[in-house]
Amino acid sequence: MSGTRLAIEWHAGWLTAVVVSAEKGRPRLGPGLCAKLPDGVSADDAQAVGQWMGEQVRQAGLGEKRVVWVAGRGDVLLKRLSLPKPPAENQLPAMVRLQMSRAMPMQGDDAATDYAVLGEDGSKLDMLGASVPGERLAWMRSMLSAAKLKLAGVVLRAQCSACAAGAANEGHARIVVSPGASSVEVVVVEPGGVVTSRGIDATWPSGEQEGFVRRIAVEVKRTWMGYRASPQSLPVQGAVVIGGDGLCQAIARAVSEAIEVEADAIDASSIAVLDESAPEPARWLALAGAVAPSCDRIDLLSPKRAVATRSKSRERALLGVMAGIAVVGGLGAFGFIRLGDLEAERSRLETQVGNLGGQYTQLLLDQTRMEHLQALRSSRPAWTDHLERVLGHTTVEGVRLQQLSGVSRGGVWFGNPQGRGQFGIHEGEYRPAVRGALNIQGVGDYRELAGMVRGRLVNDPLYVVQTQGPDAGLSFKLDIETTSRSVPEPEPETEPETEPESEPEAQEDQP
Repeated sequence: MSGTRLAIEWHAGWLTAVVVSAEKGRPRLGPGLCAKLPDGVSADDAQAVGQWMGEQVRQAGLGEKRVVWVAGRGDVLLKRLSLPKPPAENQLPAMVRLQMSRAMPMQGDDAATDYAVLGEDGSKLDMLGASVPGERLAWMRSMLSAAKLKLAGVVLRAQCSACAAGAANEGHARIVVSPGASSVEVVVVEPGGVVTSRGIDATWPSGEQEGFVRRIAVEVKRTWMGYRASPQSLPVQGAVVIGGDGLCQAIARAVSEAIEVEADAIDASSIAVLDESAPEPARWLALAGAVAPSCDRIDLLSPKRAVATRSKSRERALLGVMAGIAVVGGLGAFGFIRLGDLEAERSRLETQVGNLGGQYTQLLLDQTRMEHLQALRSSRPAWTDHLERVLGHTTVEGVRLQQLSGVSRGGVWFGNPQGRGQFGIHEGEYRPAVRGALNIQGVGDYRELAGMVRGRLVNDPLYVVQTQGPDAGLSFKLDIETTSRSVPEPEPETEPETEPESEPEAQEDQP
């Protein structure tokens, strides 16, 4: 990032702003300010906050209009990624966006996503992904517009802190503690860059500092312990606190005791060149990393895009087309006109394909609903025929029916007729499973009649009969089940063939 910028951090109603630029390979810090939003201004009202911010910037004499927004841990989602190395580098942005969208608490296609490659291990890439919701970016733009400022970049405070503190030694990790006006960020840095970050809501103390220092040391230890639990973690060689005043030195001593490594507090002269009028900028010293020339930072306003790998081929093709136009003139113009017509036709056909795809999907749904209803209808027995057949068995003189009821317990089966376990919806079919149940109760004038009715039903191959009472006695109670939907037509009775009458034999007269 070149040129002069106004680095701004906004967190919990606190505004931190400082003019930053690069000078001979080092960051340069100009005048800055740190102010708290008044109680009468709502922090959710971007226009009101922007107007107040613009007034603060003008009163402090910060004339730069181009703003680089330094996003703290509460504004962005950070995730360490391990992805397979794609065949083409231009596929990497899409892979990172997919992984980060799965980690977002709320899905949204307008989220800005960028990444930094930390290292490469064979076919795997070790990366840090960052995403900011689109509504947060829109809020930033609205606020800066009300302040009459222009958003020129969105960078991570964690990476700015790492750039200000310097890279870790090979094979080791470093913890960077970056105090701010209303928060403290604890960053773990490996030789490849930032691997994790943790934000702590803690306002810069104006009085007693012991509790503040103790709390920061505890949070640093938690971050250190969480990092050590990672299987790809490196040994933590040391810790750095950005700022050289008394509070930062006290934090460094407490951190050193907490994680048992050497911890130092680095002052402003070790990080950046200061204007003569600028005071000791402990609360915004980390913002100097926004313009450190040697750092590769994530920029969520201008994320990495897929690069066309065949641009040279396209350039040669365009030169060939231009040469063809120069040679054939009108023929080339006609070709371009025809190409435009074909593009319009292709667009129309793509729209038609999309519409037909939706119609085909709806047709499949309607068809499967219809087949399901047809199969469900076929699962019910033809009650009229079954009742007629059952009554035919029970219609005996001397037998009286007391109760006759029926219920269908059939269902519908859906599957592949070829027995495959995996199949599409258009390959399967619905099949009815018929199961009818009848309950019949009656009484006969004498015991043999009840047994005769029971025997007729048992001998009928269409039914499975279960007796629900004693077999002996005048009454009977039967459960009758069938899996046949209809009753077969009776076979026509054929008359037995009659032999032709033979002529009587002639009898001889007896004398």
